[in-house]
Amino acid sequence: MSKGNLLLGQARGRVGDVVFTRIDGEQVARSRNRAPKNPQTPIQLLQRSIMKTNSLGYSMFRDIADHAFQGKAQGTECQSEFSRLNIAAMRGELAQLINDNDPEEILSSQDFNYSSKGDSLPVLREYVLSSGTLTPITLRVLSNGFNWLDHQFAAAADVDTMTYADLVNYLGVQKGDQLTFCFVYIDDKEETPFLNRFVYSRVILEPADGDMTKNVFKTVSGTTYIDPDNANPRNDGDVCFIFDQDILVLRGASSDAEWTANKSVTLVGAAIIVSRQTGGVWQRSRSQLTIRPNEGAAATHSDHFVAYLGDAIYSYMTQANSSLYLNQAQDF
Repeated sequence: MSKGNLLLGQARGRVGDVVFTRIDGEQVARSRNRAPKNPQTPIQLLQRSIMKTNSLGYSMFRDIADHAFQGKAQGTECQSEFSRLNIAAMRGELAQLINDNDPEEILSSQDFNYSSKGDSLPVLREYVLSSGTLTPITLRVLSNGFNWLDHQFAAAADVDTMTYADLVNYLGVQKGDQLTFCFVYIDDKEETPFLNRFVYSRVILEPADGDMTKNVFKTVSGTTYIDPDNANPRNDGDVCFIFDQDILVLRGASSDAEWTANKSVTLVGAAIIVSRQTGGVWQRSRSQLTIRPNEGAAATHSDHFVAYLGDAIYSYMTQANSSLYLNQAQDF
């Protein structure tokens, strides 16, 4: 790289293999690299898969994730925090592979789920959707949904007698806190099932008139909802449950019922984000997507798509000597 001016005026852009630009008010010339190095080591390819996996995840969840990280500004800062946490989680999962740096082991890895080159839909992973100082609400996977309360009911009628004060006490939160329910559905009708929809609903833990002795739930034809007669007007969307064997089971967003009735879909992932405004500052809980597995008692109707790391890594390899895709055919 060199500095200086041309004989007349100042140059910008490229002349042959020389690129001209300005840095700190000075004209700078540098040579153009026509053959960038791309060693394609297994670790390098693994990193590309991790970055792609993270990017697609953020794209799917950005309606929530771009403002879900406490202390981070909406947009770029929250995106950076989403990436930091989820990339760290993936690297943690693969720490042994990365430390061993064994090419054969990396290329044959059966770890999942990681995105391949060209993927447009995110793989199903336990993405971190939010973070902050509030106490998180964990979900337990059941065969027919998720359990969000560590509470056994004596009878189905007991669900309808739970007050807002009871619910706040069970969850360890405060009056007026907001619960954002996040759901991921998968379409079972496709030959290769794929993540089809991310939906979310908000529930304020305070009834319309502020009376915490009001009941939270109402059951109609075996399905339990937030009682609309007492619901806070700031609630957005519906959340439905069923009562099964003394457990209140989270099934998903009832506002999506018409969509789910017309398609064969399965709720495969869920999370709950707690939000609280204190002194004009929004606090959040750390929330991580809980996923129903492919196998066992909690299996979905149809196995959801699994993408293996080894296959993903191979997708990033340039198969010919040229790094230019359109020129590779001559080498086969």
